[in-house]
Amino acid sequence: MKKHPEISLVMPVYNGVLFLKDAIESILSQSFEDFEFVIVDDCSTDESIEIISLFKDPRIILIKNENNLGIAHSRNIGIKKSTGNLIAFMDNDDLSMKDRLLKQRDFMCKNPSVDICGTRIKIIDQHGNKIAVAKRKQRNELLKIALFLGETSIAQTSIIVRKSFLNKYNLFYDVKYTCAEDYDFLCRCSLFAKMHNLEEELVHYRIHPNSTSSTKHEKQKVEARLALKKYLSCLGVPFRKNELQIHYQLSLPYKQAISLESLKRWLEELKQYNKIYHWYSIDLFEEEINKKYKQLSSI
Repeated sequence: MKKHPEISLVMPVYNGVLFLKDAIESILSQSFEDFEFVIVDDCSTDESIEIISLFKDPRIILIKNENNLGIAHSRNIGIKKSTGNLIAFMDNDDLSMKDRLLKQRDFMCKNPSVDICGTRIKIIDQHGNKIAVAKRKQRNELLKIALFLGETSIAQTSIIVRKSFLNKYNLFYDVKYTCAEDYDFLCRCSLFAKMHNLEEELVHYRIHPNSTSSTKHEKQKVEARLALKKYLSCLGVPFRKNELQIHYQLSLPYKQAISLESLKRWLEELKQYNKIYHWYSIDLFEEEINKKYKQLSSI
């Protein structure tokens, strides 16, 4: 009987011809070798299939969607096909550093209570030049508070997750989201998961003219607001419509400004609610809320 690999890496592809070869090579050259590479092509109309076919590595499992289903659906197909105990993700325009899977796998083995592990990411442009190093929270509760405030502080393209965790809570990507499926997924996972970010830059996240963050930025924010509203409701946050609009301004702002008085009042209410509902450590939550107010009041 064929032994299942320790890790399944899932990568959806749609018209990824510009950066796909480099993305695939970054996975096949990993220092940790016990993985399967599940590539889900979502009816690409460019030469993506031809590029994938150039690689003869037996670890590659290519799935071709019969119809264009979208990135969330493609990721779900990859999850269902995966046989590893750990499932890692990457997008077809990003790069994984050589020791990424090794270091994430070792961390998960040493920390069995952690369900999801991401890494710090370096942001690069279309030519591979460094733009910035994204600041990421590391600890579980800080990551969850960031999600509460509308921030994705654990990068989708860098995560590894226990398949047993996904199975236990029947967690998949919500296919109604086309641009913010990652934020929604992490919000729902955080209701049950213990999460962590490794401090090392083990993934390079590419921003280019055709990336979702460039071409669909406003739609991405609209979808993220919907996901945040659902997340706050799941936590039992007692918000009214006007308070929800203020909450969106924390990280997913509309163009119109809000008064600092309204903002401060809402943040003070959140501190009181947290003391009642015990979502997060009181001291840690108040510290992060105060930082957010200071940041916004200085703009």
